Amino acid sequence: MSLRRARMLFKTIPKSQYRHFRFYDEDLDLGASLNLGVIFGNDSFIPKEAMVNLGTLVRGEWNKFVAQIGFVQQNTENLIEKLLGHQGLLVDKSFEQLITRGRRALADTQTSGYLRTLFQKVRD
Repeated sequence: MSLRRARMLFKTIPKSQYRHFRFYDEDLDLGASLNLGVIFGNDSFIPKEAMVNLGTLVRGEWNKFVAQIGFVQQNTENLIEKLLGHQGLLVDKSFEQLITRGRRALADTQTSGYLRTLFQKVRD
């Protein structure tokens, strides 16, 4: 799917969002806090930044950053457009062409010729 089509599907750019989820069990004296955040730019429907943060409460001790993961990106939309767009680099290539490497024309013959002569010299 091209980015032009995706832009048509997303008539408005998604808004940045923040969510906070918490859990606490008084009997076990155990709790957790999960924070999710996504920041969108004004010109793209791909998020500029996303972050997930987990904190825990175990026996009265607060561990604020047990796990934290996130990403920040710039100009990913331009890269995707160049690869998958109307005249992108990957448009006319099959899956096999993408994952396999073609033979080298000149360098391969020179290398194999050099290795043959070296092998013959060692053998003699």
